[in-house]
Amino acid sequence: MTIHLLSGPADALWRRHDALIVDLDGVVYVGSRPVEHAVEVLSLLAQEGCPIFFATNNASHTADQVAERLRGFGLDVEPRSVITSSDACADYIHATLTPGASIRVIGADGIRTRLQSMDFTVICGADEPDTRCDVVIQGHSPATTWLDLAIGFRSINSGAVWVATNMDLTIPLEGGLAPGNGALVSALAVAAGRPPDVVIGKPHQPMFDAFLSRSSARTPLVIGDRRDTDIAWANAVGCASLHVGTGVDSIDDAVIRADERPTYIAADLRGLLATPVPAPVPA
Repeated sequence: MTIHLLSGPADALWRRHDALIVDLDGVVYVGSRPVEHAVEVLSLLAQEGCPIFFATNNASHTADQVAERLRGFGLDVEPRSVITSSDACADYIHATLTPGASIRVIGADGIRTRLQSMDFTVICGADEPDTRCDVVIQGHSPATTWLDLAIGFRSINSGAVWVATNMDLTIPLEGGLAPGNGALVSALAVAAGRPPDVVIGKPHQPMFDAFLSRSSARTPLVIGDRRDTDIAWANAVGCASLHVGTGVDSIDDAVIRADERPTYIAADLRGLLATPVPAPVPA
């Protein structure tokens, strides 16, 4: 379907904000295919000069890799406009650890190169079975094995600080939902008898700090498909939000809890080009 609204009416939602922070999985793409209307709408708004940032809890790719993927869909995206939980995690580690600290990485393929460039000792997966290290970082990777988890668990029990890039229980793929990083973090949490020491991704502050390091926007709009991450994040940091029904949570699901209720709702990203529809408040 071709959009004939151009950039929308004078009161179109996108015009009310000085930047957009757009989630990726379930909003822009699902697996290897773009979400219907997403590329068309975002391309139009970019041509109109709207600042667009992309924020994803998925830690399996670098910002460069994500930007390349988006360019493959036809979007003109630079890596600096992409904020991954790996980026935010690397920023957090850089600010809190001294050079030379040892870090075991489980999954989170997107973070390894950045950490190595910061003069940390990086141990990947099940390499080096000696479980002693200063920090364990756990992020999503479809290649994570039971042995990776077991050695990470032993490091945590030996006193390492445990950092999770995100707690998304599921991730949308073309064949349907699949377990996300939060599912594997929860498995270790059950075994360890406690949650991670630090969680980086949405809805937590370090992801917003990463955005603030890239933008001076004062009234950004957060756009997402998950009420427990995207929308809760917007509410936590004081931003307006748009929930789209193209990913994990349906429109009906989006208004159940007050702390996870969006400012606006729309079927898909075409809602940015229309007069905004406030989310209903349940009786």
